[in-house]
Amino acid sequence: MARTNFSIKAPPWLRLRTIVFSHGWVDLPPFAWNESTKTLRAVGRINRRIVLLEIEQPKVSRLDVVMTAKGALSESSIDQAKAVINEMLGLSHDFAEFYELAGEDFAWAKELGSGPFLRGASVFEDAVKMLATTNCSWSLTRQMINRLVDELGEKGPEGVRAFPTPEQMAERPSDFYRDVIRTGYRAKFFKEIAEISASRKIDLERWKQFPGTTKELVTEIRQVPGLGRYAAENLCKLLGRFDGLGLDSWCLKKFPMVRGPVRGDVAKAIERHYKRFGAWQGLALWLDLTRDWHQKDVTVPEPFKKK
Repeated sequence: MARTNFSIKAPPWLRLRTIVFSHGWVDLPPFAWNESTKTLRAVGRINRRIVLLEIEQPKVSRLDVVMTAKGALSESSIDQAKAVINEMLGLSHDFAEFYELAGEDFAWAKELGSGPFLRGASVFEDAVKMLATTNCSWSLTRQMINRLVDELGEKGPEGVRAFPTPEQMAERPSDFYRDVIRTGYRAKFFKEIAEISASRKIDLERWKQFPGTTKELVTEIRQVPGLGRYAAENLCKLLGRFDGLGLDSWCLKKFPMVRGPVRGDVAKAIERHYKRFGAWQGLALWLDLTRDWHQKDVTVPEPFKKK
């Protein structure tokens, strides 16, 4: 077993723990968080080998990483690992425009380094996990992804399992996802998304550098069976595009708790309220709804009421 240490220069806004808890991915394997050491454990593939990445932030300006793999680790492997971590943590994203537009209402988020969303080691991983969040409770999502990684995830260093590849998932029939992973109606979609990605019929990894507009990207994502508007817009948030709101039942329930009672259609009230944020409206909504995750003794803004 080979192990190497390296560091990554962090942008001044970066707060590792804030990104780790930006949404629920840290609860899903192969991610894990050690609260006592403030270390994120992630698993990726470098040169087709599974690598264990243990990431911590000892200083605001620096991330320290321990990478473990079977076999020797070259400088090229370290460079590739840095690129994977950059994408996982959104280190290259710039949120200055949002915070200038958002003003004092979101000063708390700027202070905490909120903005980027924790991402998986591949877009495929994120897409499958997003599929597993549709029309179900978070506990059911966790059960499905835990079973998926336990059953199909290839073992890596220290017994960790990687997220399965499209090819590994495509080999299994739909019945496997229904009966073993217990994905319910999503079984055929788990099979189809794997086949589409493995065959490159749609190149999911291309979405990271998609050349078109967010609207065009949402349209392409929705060509994948099982990924509707909710899943597509939330995948875009992981990719640093916040044009869409990505509403689900949790958002509709939480918004009145944050902004006060709403008469009539809550979705339309949300659209009106965040319209002024333009290309950043999805981020503004998410930060509002998750503010209590990051802050204690929060002073809630004046309730939003329909005029």
